[in-house]
Formats: sequence, C-alpha cells, structure tokens
Amino acid sequence: MYLTQQDLAEIRQIVACQLSALQRDDYVTAFACASLFIQEQFGTPQKFMEMVQSAYQPVYRPRSVVFEEVIALENIPTQQVLILTENDQLVRAYYLMHRQADANWKINGCLLAEVTKS
Repeated sequence: MYLTQQDLAEIRQIVACQLSALQRDDYVTAFACASLFIQEQFGTPQKFMEMVQSAYQPVYRPRSVVFEEVIALENIPTQQVLILTENDQLVRAYYLMHRQADANWKINGCLLAEVTKS
C-alpha cells in the first residue's frame, strides 16, 4: 500500500470532518463523509446517525481525539484515532478508507477497540 502525503492529509481531513459533524449533529455532512457503499446501506443521513448514536457512542460524543498513523489493515488504508470517551475510557477507532470513483477518500467503515492498560 503506497499513500502520498496528500493521500494521508485527505484521509485525516475527511475523518476529522465527520467527527466534527457528529459533534454538531450535522447529519448531512457526517453522511457525506461516508463512502457510496455506506450511504447505500443506510439510505438517509437520519438512519446513518441513528446507527452511529446506538453503535458508535465513543465516536459520536468523544471527550477528546488524537489522530494516530494511517496503517494497512488487510491492505486497506486505515486511519487510527485514539478517543477518550465521556466516561474516561480509551478507545481506538479504526477508520477503513476507500478511494471513490471521483478520486476522493471516504470512510468505508469503522471498527472500535477498547484500549487496555498494561
């Protein structure tokens, strides 16, 4: 997987855009950051937001976020974001990215993993 500095910047920007939109309950912008595949799955910004609110609470209402490096998960560019939740838990979000037909990067999924203290 080869990504240019521009790719890395665009990936970070679209993830930051979605996180910011979620904080403002801006359903339309948050939905627009998702890939066409995700948009087709949920159909409307409202249904997408209902899913985020119920299944991705750390992403929906983080206390703070720290962008980490972009890694390859099964050769998929994946932006890692460390999240401190409202309940002071650390969670790592893995944003699976996809370059769309128009060459723009969009979010094609998100996996959450609790960060355990060692």
